[in-house]
Amino acid sequence: MGFLGKLIVVALVVIGVLVFWRWLTRNERREQAARHDRAQHNMAGARQAAGDARGEKVPFWRRARTPDPQKPATIPVEDMAACSVCGAFVAPNAPRCSRADCPR
Repeated sequence: MGFLGKLIVVALVVIGVLVFWRWLTRNERREQAARHDRAQHNMAGARQAAGDARGEKVPFWRRARTPDPQKPATIPVEDMAACSVCGAFVAPNAPRCSRADCPR
């Protein structure tokens, strides 16, 4: 028996062990898949019930978005001003920098 024959025998043994392991754990995999399916079904039902309670009958991606009243519609913007000492541009309401000759 040459090298190729030994290689084929090792490959067949490895494949046999893998097939045996899958056969041995088949019930555990079925139970895990069933638990996963039940959890998915319960989550989908809870999401649907919550949507129905809010009056949503269309998917969320088709719903019209209303702006959040808590958030401002725009971000406040300030014009930058050049520092008279170093020439760097800073916001007018920025705190004083660490330089001793800072005019702020």
